[in-house]
Amino acid sequence: MKLNKRAISPLIATVIIIAITVAAGIVLYAMVWPLINKPIAQTVCTEVTFELDPASSCVKINVDAQGVTNDDVKVSIDRIRSPDDEPSIVGWKLIVDAGAGERRSFDETWNIPSGEQRTFTQNVDTATLGTLGGNVTGISVYPILAVKNTQVACEALTRTLDRLRSCA
Repeated sequence: MKLNKRAISPLIATVIIIAITVAAGIVLYAMVWPLINKPIAQTVCTEVTFELDPASSCVKINVDAQGVTNDDVKVSIDRIRSPDDEPSIVGWKLIVDAGAGERRSFDETWNIPSGEQRTFTQNVDTATLGTLGGNVTGISVYPILAVKNTQVACEALTRTLDRLRSCA
């Protein structure tokens, strides 16, 4: 059987074109995919502005008739200086600390629009106080943002009050 050189030439050209196309696709995929899926937390979290107000944040120790203790932690979050075009904050992570045991965290859905300051109360029950090793003395708070149909926890923006004053 004799090979026709005219038939082989288009076949080789087709194989070369397919190989170049596949190689270009792999290179393009390797370059574009990381850009599409890059971590968005670093850039989005830097666009959020909030502070904890130490004058309005406090802890109230409650003891009922049976001697059971629980704490009401008032957290005042100030977003007065935040611009209107900030990313949407869908929640807050509140971490309470007594300085003796382990820290405890709570997921909260507090709504604090840009340009406002609001105070919220979190009740810390007796069991949680036991794991904390005493009454709440400090708090830490950071926002959780809604970005591209996912939630991003901005732990880098954690604000802390080490010593909470006692509520009046």
